[in-house]
Amino acid sequence: LEDAARIVVIVRREIAQLVRIRALLDQDPAAAYQLAVRSEREHPRGVLSEERRALAIIALTKTGQPQTAQRKAREFFARYPQSPMREVIEAALRTFP
Repeated sequence: LEDAARIVVIVRREIAQLVRIRALLDQDPAAAYQLAVRSEREHPRGVLSEERRALAIIALTKTGQPQTAQRKAREFFARYPQSPMREVIEAALRTFP
């Protein structure tokens, strides 16, 4: 029971971080990216890794880092070729000339 309770606490924290990342995307994308990086360190195999990594890429596009965003997007697409986040990432990448 202790392990199950611990897992619930960890997953709730991961969810709370993801909610915060989403909230920061438009108002402070640099903070959103930093939180995504920190959350990835805390939860490298977390249940929300795919979405968190996608949001990190979107945050990079919003902070004007096209090379890093494109490199991370290539890595993301290789790891998650069927991701439902693919279209959102591609749309964000199209904001660069």
